[in-house]
Amino acid sequence: MAFTHPWYPGLLLLTALLAAAAPGARPRALVLLVASLVFYGWGQPWALPLLIGSALLDWAAALGMARWPRRRGLLLGVSLAGNLGLLGLFKYGDFVLAGAATLGLPAPGPLGLPLPPGISFFTFQSLSYTIDVHAGRLAPRRSPLAVLGFVALFPQLVAGPIERARDLLPQLEAHRRPTRADLARAADLLAWGAVQKLVIADTLALYVDLSFAQPNAPALGVAAGVTAFLVQILADFGGYTDLARGSALMLGVRLRGNFDRPYAATSPGDFWARWHQSFTSWMRDYVYTPLASDGGALRRSAAAAITLTLAGLWHGAAWHFVAWGAWFAALTVGWRLLPRALRRPAIGAPLTLAGVWVGMLIFRAPSLSWLAERARHIGDPPHPQQIAAAAAVLGIGAAGGLLLTAGGAALRRAEGARPPIRAGAWALSIVLVMVFARDTARDFVYFRF
Repeated sequence: MAFTHPWYPGLLLLTALLAAAAPGARPRALVLLVASLVFYGWGQPWALPLLIGSALLDWAAALGMARWPRRRGLLLGVSLAGNLGLLGLFKYGDFVLAGAATLGLPAPGPLGLPLPPGISFFTFQSLSYTIDVHAGRLAPRRSPLAVLGFVALFPQLVAGPIERARDLLPQLEAHRRPTRADLARAADLLAWGAVQKLVIADTLALYVDLSFAQPNAPALGVAAGVTAFLVQILADFGGYTDLARGSALMLGVRLRGNFDRPYAATSPGDFWARWHQSFTSWMRDYVYTPLASDGGALRRSAAAAITLTLAGLWHGAAWHFVAWGAWFAALTVGWRLLPRALRRPAIGAPLTLAGVWVGMLIFRAPSLSWLAERARHIGDPPHPQQIAAAAAVLGIGAAGGLLLTAGGAALRRAEGARPPIRAGAWALSIVLVMVFARDTARDFVYFRF
């Protein structure tokens, strides 16, 4: 089930009411777990065993670490192999087989396995539990339902934010009901999240898709499409995050944010500190830090390059995602070699935005061969109709960007607003969604990962 599914508001409201009426922490946790399994199994019940199996594997591995301390490393290896093995099989199996065939190696035909929704997200969330238990940062839970409830919590299950067990588990184990302030904030986040997705992102997607779908797309049209895509993807993923945070607040759970004005970043490192923050911090803590620990500048640069390339591959089983990660790796490592004058915020901000723009071109491109074909025709003069179409896409992208900026600023100030003003903003959001919403809702961009 998706947030845009017509039955989702009913599931959320029913779950919130039952959780608030639960007589204790355990009944509340059971309500949340059942709702989460219904949410995930809706339309794809075949994927439920993968979700449950991942959580139970890590529950057993963490419990074993407490019982057999000398085998902690082995049990962590079992957790890593099991989780990453499932992720590799379902998400990267065909990619690896195709690569082997290209190299002339003996390989069977494509596996054709469907991609379980959110497998990249719940795999990382589940792994954080065993890694933290192994490191002594978290005590293992005796109840398998506690770990399953942490991994499967439905507001953030399919596309994050990727939570840490030490932050989320205590909230799920407590008997906390949402306050009036929580419910008001939840309404802010739900209203603004719906506007970001259904009004801004889905409208821009129509024009971005057309810009990339033309077989002989001119460079000007592609450039306009990429510029609009910068707004679309931030509204789409930022909208999902706000919908997730608002839904969780209705259940008495606080989730972390994921974005902090990323296009205002003054360096590639600053961009990643602002963009998809829960994923960035996961990669920093569990990949970059172990690789870079106790090393000099060269080792830290190599660790950054490996981490960002793997981050690209995490997003999808395709070479253009690998190239996207490698591009940001080159930006991040190369940034350290620039003269200090070029790294000043006044110059660093536009340079960083230009680098992000190129990265989003690679990210949105259908394939590397498509990029190569467009590069060969980069000097072709556009027709007047193509110039007009590109101008229209840029104009719509600019309008979306202004609305996204204004709405984000309003959300940051919403908690201090008077009730009539706040209620008026909610009403305006509902009107905008009713006007712009389409019969066929688009999936969130990050559902593909």
